[in-house]
Amino acid sequence: METYTMKQWELDGTLKIAVGQQVENDLVWELIDCVPPAYWSGGVFQVGEPKSTDAETLKSLFDTFTHDGDGDNWIYRGECLRGQTEDRKRKVWN
Repeated sequence: METYTMKQWELDGTLKIAVGQQVENDLVWELIDCVPPAYWSGGVFQVGEPKSTDAETLKSLFDTFTHDGDGDNWIYRGECLRGQTEDRKRKVWN
């Protein structure tokens, strides 16, 4: 899977990133500059505005990125609860 870039985002202004996909550092910094982060600590960044709601807890979910630890890229982790990195949007509830 190729790294998602600023150029791809700028095509239509919507994020079309797959969970687990690498994301260019410049794009993450642009998101950080848009609104204050919902969460930002220890290599985890969550966009400041909720993306959706968790079906189980009814809490807000945020687009979540983790630093890959090697270089300038980040990894998109999906829509996660504040401070967490588990994609809850795609979770199947019993």
